[in-house]
Amino acid sequence: PRFLAENHDLTHIMAGKMDAYEMEQNNPNTVWLDQIYNKYNYLGQMEMGRELFKQLDGRVDAWGCAVGSGATLLGVALALREHGVRPLTFGIVPYGSEVYMDLQKDESDRGEFKKSRVMENLIAAMGLKKWQTEKSIIEEMLENGYPDKFFRVTADDARKMADRLCREEGVYCGMSSGANVCVALKLAARMAPGQNVATVIVDRRDRYLGEYPHDVFIV
Repeated sequence: PRFLAENHDLTHIMAGKMDAYEMEQNNPNTVWLDQIYNKYNYLGQMEMGRELFKQLDGRVDAWGCAVGSGATLLGVALALREHGVRPLTFGIVPYGSEVYMDLQKDESDRGEFKKSRVMENLIAAMGLKKWQTEKSIIEEMLENGYPDKFFRVTADDARKMADRLCREEGVYCGMSSGANVCVALKLAARMAPGQNVATVIVDRRDRYLGEYPHDVFIV
């Protein structure tokens, strides 16, 4: 009940991770990849950063995306850093659903956001030993100095942008992608002509049919 009152999504997160952890403990043929704490998650995402550097000839002035585990944002940022590029980095979370980040404003600079207590509460409730001894990707991300900014995006704004991408660009994407493009466009409007703002389209629209069962898009 405590998690249900704090954030409805936490009940699903808690149940799923407990199930995965118990399967790994009790079945020698099971490996839980655990995207929240698995460093190979962000190490694998570094290849995207190398591709981004190559395609934009190193001219990446801003980079960011929605932050769940933090792996995509961190991995790309580290790959750009190994090439000597340090763009403005931005993280994005859905308004009202900041599961792993504590945000007080719709746009926050460094020093105005921090890792939330949610993960510690989950660890205490579930007793996951590996989470007590390892560092989460969110912690790695913050300790490496990323991101420079965090934005909250409403579900309505994210959906409107996803609709627009479907309708105008033929990109059959979901709400996380809509949120990413929302913020990328907001930052692009502040930057100088010729500067590049990069984000990523991360999901498919059909993943959201349960939430929006009557959506119809032909792209």
